[in-house]
Amino acid sequence: MEAVTLKIYKNRGTTMNQLSMRIESAVDDSPKALSHKQLILKHMQNGRKITALEALSLFGCFRLGARIWDLRHDGYNVQQKLIDINGKTVAQYWLEPTCPGDTEGKFFRL
Repeated sequence: MEAVTLKIYKNRGTTMNQLSMRIESAVDDSPKALSHKQLILKHMQNGRKITALEALSLFGCFRLGARIWDLRHDGYNVQQKLIDINGKTVAQYWLEPTCPGDTEGKFFRL
């Protein structure tokens, strides 16, 4: 295994767990953990819908709206609907195919 140079910056709010995850992902031999964006994308590509509470409980993602923005910015056709859960209105997200045969829900950019 070749040597890996790590740059560690002091960052307020970074926990030791987050820091160790960054270090692990820098080492080539370790299994790469999926990002929140990738986990949410795979969840929706399997035909499932997701809310912020589900993203938090399934993936530990506190900022589902930001990850949805990232996916839309990457070209994914993420749809949104406001639903009522126990008297609270929450956003529910899912991938919508853009044309027949589009299983990923990705826009075709020209």
